[in-house]
Amino acid sequence: MRDRRASFGSLAPLAIFPLDPEAIADLMLGHLELRTMLRGDLLEQAFAAHGISADIMFGDDADEVFLRVERGRVSLAIPPSLRERLLFELLTPDSAIALAEGMLDLLAADQHLADDVLPATDESGIWA
Repeated sequence: MRDRRASFGSLAPLAIFPLDPEAIADLMLGHLELRTMLRGDLLEQAFAAHGISADIMFGDDADEVFLRVERGRVSLAIPPSLRERLLFELLTPDSAIALAEGMLDLLAADQHLADDVLPATDESGIWA
């Protein structure tokens, strides 16, 4: 939403949040404040359990990089869009770790792939 400078009304499947029709209409047409929390320390531990060193960025760096991962001599800076997917789109830590493992494997095979494969940290120019 931040990068595309747009928002949209959607709900998780009713099996996750069963609501009556009036409540659904209120959520779709009204304002909804949503707060979530991501335990960075637990995410770093989950990466470590897979043999990947992970450091979550805080402060000014957090606007450009969410996470720095490293395995062996290969490292990767993951943009903030992954943090938002973990917080808002029900992406699981296991899926994020699998994504990072796949990217680290590709980069270990060919370091030059970083120029073509990795996403931009600010996608607003792509979507404008």
